[in-house]
Amino acid sequence: MADMVSSQPTIPAGVVKPVIPKSKAALPPEPATIAVDGKACSDIITLYEDAVAITLQFLRGHRGRSEPPISGIAQIVEQIIESVTSSGDLCLKAIQHTAEFDDSDHYLACHQVNVALLTMRAGMGMKMPGDKLYELTLGAMVHDIGMTQLPEGLITRQGKLDQSGYAQIKQHPAYGKQLLTSYTGAYPFLETIAYQEHERLDGSGYPM
Repeated sequence: MADMVSSQPTIPAGVVKPVIPKSKAALPPEPATIAVDGKACSDIITLYEDAVAITLQFLRGHRGRSEPPISGIAQIVEQIIESVTSSGDLCLKAIQHTAEFDDSDHYLACHQVNVALLTMRAGMGMKMPGDKLYELTLGAMVHDIGMTQLPEGLITRQGKLDQSGYAQIKQHPAYGKQLLTSYTGAYPFLETIAYQEHERLDGSGYPM
Protein backbone atom coordinates (compact mmCIF):
# COMPACT_ATOMS: atom_id res chain seq x y z
CA MET A 1 0.00 0.00 0.00
CA ALA A 2 1.46 3.35 -0.96
CA ASP A 3 1.96 5.82 1.87
CA MET A 4 0.73 8.75 -0.14
CA VAL A 5 -1.71 9.17 -2.99
CA SER A 6 -0.25 10.02 -6.35
CA SER A 7 -0.30 13.59 -7.64
CA GLN A 8 -0.60 14.82 -4.08
CA PRO A 9 -0.18 18.57 -3.56
CA THR A 10 2.94 19.72 -1.71
CA ILE A 11 2.15 21.15 1.72
CA PRO A 12 4.33 24.02 2.99
CA ALA A 13 6.28 23.21 6.14
CA GLY A 14 5.36 24.78 9.46
CA VAL A 15 2.13 25.90 11.01
CA VAL A 16 0.85 29.21 9.74
CA LYS A 17 -1.62 31.66 11.15
CA PRO A 18 -5.00 31.31 9.49
CA VAL A 19 -5.78 33.82 6.78
CA ILE A 20 -9.26 34.94 7.69
CA PRO A 21 -11.59 35.74 4.79
CA LYS A 22 -11.46 39.44 3.99
CA SER A 23 -14.87 40.34 5.31
CA LYS A 24 -15.78 39.58 8.91
CA ALA A 25 -19.25 40.92 8.32
CA ALA A 26 -22.16 38.61 7.68
CA LEU A 27 -21.84 36.78 4.40
CA PRO A 28 -23.86 38.11 1.46
CA PRO A 29 -27.09 36.37 0.51
CA GLU A 30 -26.60 33.04 -1.16
CA PRO A 31 -26.30 33.30 -4.94
CA ALA A 32 -29.21 32.34 -7.10
CA THR A 33 -29.12 28.89 -8.65
CA ILE A 34 -26.98 28.93 -11.75
CA ALA A 35 -26.32 26.56 -14.58
CA VAL A 36 -23.15 24.57 -13.90
CA ASP A 37 -21.15 24.07 -17.06
CA GLY A 38 -18.64 21.31 -17.70
CA LYS A 39 -15.57 23.39 -16.90
CA ALA A 40 -17.02 24.58 -13.60
CA CYS A 41 -17.78 21.00 -12.62
CA SER A 42 -14.28 19.93 -13.58
CA ASP A 43 -12.73 22.74 -11.54
CA ILE A 44 -14.70 21.97 -8.38
CA ILE A 45 -14.01 18.25 -8.67
CA THR A 46 -10.30 19.04 -8.94
CA LEU A 47 -10.56 21.23 -5.84
CA TYR A 48 -12.43 18.44 -4.04
CA GLU A 49 -9.77 15.88 -4.95
CA ASP A 50 -7.01 18.26 -3.83
CA ALA A 51 -8.79 18.70 -0.49
CA VAL A 52 -9.07 14.93 -0.06
CA ALA A 53 -5.38 14.43 -0.94
CA ILE A 54 -4.20 17.08 1.54
CA THR A 55 -6.48 15.75 4.26
CA LEU A 56 -5.30 12.21 3.58
CA GLN A 57 -1.67 13.25 4.00
CA PHE A 58 -2.56 14.91 7.32
CA LEU A 59 -4.37 11.78 8.54
CA ARG A 60 -1.59 9.41 7.55
CA GLY A 61 0.97 11.64 9.22
CA HIS A 62 -0.88 11.33 12.50
CA ARG A 63 -1.36 7.59 12.10
CA GLY A 64 2.42 7.43 11.74
CA ARG A 65 2.79 9.32 15.07
CA SER A 66 4.18 12.47 13.48
CA GLU A 67 2.85 16.03 13.70
CA PRO A 68 2.27 17.09 10.08
CA PRO A 69 1.66 20.77 9.31
CA ILE A 70 -1.95 21.88 9.03
CA SER A 71 -1.17 24.82 6.75
CA GLY A 72 -2.18 22.92 3.60
CA ILE A 73 -5.64 22.19 4.99
CA ALA A 74 -6.00 25.81 6.17
CA GLN A 75 -5.22 27.06 2.66
CA ILE A 76 -7.56 24.64 0.87
CA VAL A 77 -10.38 25.67 3.22
CA GLU A 78 -10.01 29.26 2.02
CA GLN A 79 -10.34 28.09 -1.58
CA ILE A 80 -13.37 25.95 -0.79
CA ILE A 81 -15.16 28.81 0.97
CA GLU A 82 -14.50 31.13 -1.95
CA SER A 83 -15.71 28.54 -4.46
CA VAL A 84 -18.88 27.53 -2.63
CA THR A 85 -19.75 31.13 -1.72
CA SER A 86 -19.69 32.02 -5.42
CA SER A 87 -21.74 28.98 -6.44
CA GLY A 88 -23.47 26.86 -3.83
CA ASP A 89 -24.62 24.35 -6.43
CA LEU A 90 -21.05 23.14 -6.82
CA CYS A 91 -21.02 21.84 -3.24
CA LEU A 92 -23.37 18.99 -4.14
CA LYS A 93 -21.52 18.38 -7.39
CA ALA A 94 -18.36 17.66 -5.39
CA ILE A 95 -20.02 15.36 -2.86
CA GLN A 96 -21.72 13.39 -5.64
CA HIS A 97 -18.32 12.75 -7.19
CA THR A 98 -17.65 9.22 -5.97
CA ALA A 99 -14.28 7.55 -5.57
CA GLU A 100 -13.02 4.13 -4.58
CA PHE A 101 -11.42 4.03 -1.15
CA ASP A 102 -7.91 2.62 -0.90
CA ASP A 103 -8.04 2.16 2.89
CA SER A 104 -9.63 3.50 6.06
CA ASP A 105 -7.64 6.75 5.96
CA HIS A 106 -8.81 7.47 2.40
CA TYR A 107 -12.38 6.86 3.53
CA LEU A 108 -11.89 9.21 6.50
CA ALA A 109 -10.37 11.90 4.27
CA CYS A 110 -13.38 11.85 1.94
CA HIS A 111 -15.74 11.81 4.92
CA GLN A 112 -14.08 14.82 6.53
CA VAL A 113 -14.14 16.85 3.31
CA ASN A 114 -17.81 16.01 2.79
CA VAL A 115 -18.66 16.98 6.36
CA ALA A 116 -16.74 20.24 5.91
CA LEU A 117 -18.71 21.11 2.77
CA LEU A 118 -22.08 20.37 4.37
CA THR A 119 -21.10 22.14 7.61
CA MET A 120 -19.99 25.19 5.67
CA ARG A 121 -23.30 25.32 3.83
CA ALA A 122 -25.12 25.13 7.16
CA GLY A 123 -22.98 27.98 8.48
CA MET A 124 -23.76 30.04 5.41
CA GLY A 125 -27.46 29.39 5.95
CA MET A 126 -27.07 30.66 9.52
CA LYS A 127 -25.40 33.85 8.17
CA MET A 128 -22.25 33.20 10.19
CA PRO A 129 -19.54 35.90 9.97
CA GLY A 130 -16.67 35.08 7.65
CA ASP A 131 -14.13 34.38 10.39
CA LYS A 132 -16.47 32.00 12.22
CA LEU A 133 -17.38 30.24 8.99
CA TYR A 134 -13.69 29.69 8.37
CA GLU A 135 -13.17 28.21 11.86
CA LEU A 136 -16.23 25.98 11.49
CA THR A 137 -15.11 24.63 8.12
CA LEU A 138 -11.50 24.07 9.17
CA GLY A 139 -12.65 22.25 12.30
CA ALA A 140 -14.91 20.01 10.22
CA MET A 141 -11.97 19.13 7.96
CA VAL A 142 -10.11 17.54 10.89
CA HIS A 143 -12.95 16.58 13.24
CA ASP A 144 -12.34 12.81 12.99
CA ILE A 145 -8.55 12.91 13.29
CA GLY A 146 -8.80 10.78 16.44
CA MET A 147 -9.96 7.83 14.32
CA THR A 148 -6.37 7.43 13.12
CA GLN A 149 -5.49 6.10 16.56
CA LEU A 150 -7.88 3.17 16.19
CA PRO A 151 -7.21 -0.13 14.38
CA GLU A 152 -7.93 0.22 10.67
CA GLY A 153 -10.06 -2.90 10.66
CA LEU A 154 -12.35 -1.37 13.24
CA ILE A 155 -13.10 1.63 11.02
CA THR A 156 -13.79 -0.37 7.87
CA ARG A 157 -15.65 -3.21 9.58
CA GLN A 158 -19.02 -3.99 8.04
CA GLY A 159 -22.09 -4.52 10.19
CA LYS A 160 -22.84 -3.69 13.81
CA LEU A 161 -19.95 -3.26 16.23
CA ASP A 162 -19.77 -5.41 19.33
CA GLN A 163 -19.59 -3.77 22.75
CA SER A 164 -15.81 -3.76 22.79
CA GLY A 165 -15.50 -2.21 19.33
CA TYR A 166 -18.06 0.48 20.13
CA ALA A 167 -16.19 1.33 23.34
CA GLN A 168 -13.05 1.89 21.28
CA ILE A 169 -14.87 4.04 18.72
CA LYS A 170 -16.20 6.25 21.52
CA GLN A 171 -12.66 7.21 22.43
CA HIS A 172 -11.83 8.91 19.13
CA PRO A 173 -12.98 12.42 20.18
CA ALA A 174 -10.58 12.28 23.13
CA TYR A 175 -7.77 11.09 20.85
CA GLY A 176 -8.61 13.90 18.44
CA LYS A 177 -8.36 16.50 21.17
CA GLN A 178 -4.93 15.19 22.16
CA LEU A 179 -3.64 15.26 18.58
CA LEU A 180 -4.95 18.76 17.83
CA THR A 181 -3.46 20.28 20.97
CA SER A 182 -0.27 20.74 18.93
CA TYR A 183 -2.04 23.32 16.77
CA THR A 184 -3.71 25.39 19.48
CA GLY A 185 -1.28 28.30 19.03
CA ALA A 186 -2.73 29.23 15.65
CA TYR A 187 -6.02 27.33 15.84
CA PRO A 188 -7.24 27.17 19.47
CA PHE A 189 -10.75 26.08 18.43
CA LEU A 190 -9.78 22.80 16.74
CA GLU A 191 -9.42 20.60 19.81
CA THR A 192 -12.82 21.72 21.11
CA ILE A 193 -14.53 20.87 17.82
CA ALA A 194 -12.94 17.41 17.72
CA TYR A 195 -13.74 16.68 21.35
CA GLN A 196 -17.36 17.82 21.25
CA GLU A 197 -18.38 16.41 17.85
CA HIS A 198 -20.56 13.70 19.44
CA GLU A 199 -21.92 15.83 22.27
CA ARG A 200 -25.66 16.44 22.12
CA LEU A 201 -27.54 19.60 23.04
CA ASP A 202 -28.55 18.13 26.41
CA GLY A 203 -24.93 17.28 27.28
CA SER A 204 -25.26 13.56 26.56
CA GLY A 205 -23.28 11.68 23.95
CA TYR A 206 -19.64 10.72 24.18
CA PRO A 207 -16.99 10.79 25.50
CA MET A 208 -18.48 11.30 28.97
